[in-house]
Amino acid sequence: MLKKGFTLIELLVVIAIIALLLAILLPALSSAKIQAQAVVCMTNLGQLAKGYQAYAMENDEKIVNANIPVYSLANGDLLPMPRPPYWADCPQTEDNRYMGNAENLDSYPTWDYKKNGIRKGAMFPYTNDVDVYHCPGDLSRKLTPSATNPFPEINYSFRSYCSPDPLNGWLGQRKPPSGTDIRVLKMTQIVNPSDKFCYLESAENRGWIAGGWNMEWWFSSGTAYGDPVSVWHRDRSGFGFVDGHAVMHKWVDDAIIEASNAGNVNWLPYDASSDDYKLLQSGYVPGRCPALE
Repeated sequence: MLKKGFTLIELLVVIAIIALLLAILLPALSSAKIQAQAVVCMTNLGQLAKGYQAYAMENDEKIVNANIPVYSLANGDLLPMPRPPYWADCPQTEDNRYMGNAENLDSYPTWDYKKNGIRKGAMFPYTNDVDVYHCPGDLSRKLTPSATNPFPEINYSFRSYCSPDPLNGWLGQRKPPSGTDIRVLKMTQIVNPSDKFCYLESAENRGWIAGGWNMEWWFSSGTAYGDPVSVWHRDRSGFGFVDGHAVMHKWVDDAIIEASNAGNVNWLPYDASSDDYKLLQSGYVPGRCPALE
């Protein structure tokens, strides 16, 4: 007696059912992955924000420096010591040799050097894990070489987060139209810490997110400029706030999303009248500012 097999029509029906199930399941799995990445990102930002508080508590309310230094030293030169309390530092070896500017491809700043810079930063004792500084939704680490980006490990930062310049950063002279210096040096100078972000996801494409995150605004023209933020969680970005909490903010302003996609180190124009921009602006200025009152 011959065994009866599947007919061609039956096989096609089975294949069609499998394809239909995959079409239904894959978007759900993708959505679940994005949500999981957002949860990890908020956990990272929450740890950094709590570390930010702890640093100030142990240093007479002085806040850690928001700047990430850039040096024009030759590759392999010893960094000047002692170092200011940068929250994270530039790429370097274990023995504090600068590895940012390379003259040949064999000695470019690798992720190991960039991770060393994180470990040398003033915030690392409060986190003790370099992975806290990287969002799993940040695909920089997974990029493969291409014609336009042959060295992704060189051109992208392992660190996903940035700190606003007014938080004891190097851009204290960046002032609103009132001429008020918006930089603060101590926790006690920060107004409404639950509304002021100390860390955010940065879309800058320099090799280790040098400097800090900054904004400028001109109310008279209705035009605003700022460093781009990263939108790795569909239309959301993560923020860590001075009081220790973290949130995912959903963007509505298309200009902010477009700036993220551009990934430009130059400031890009935002709609100064949008609620999204006002949120960035109010969260960026940590102290009192007559131009905003």
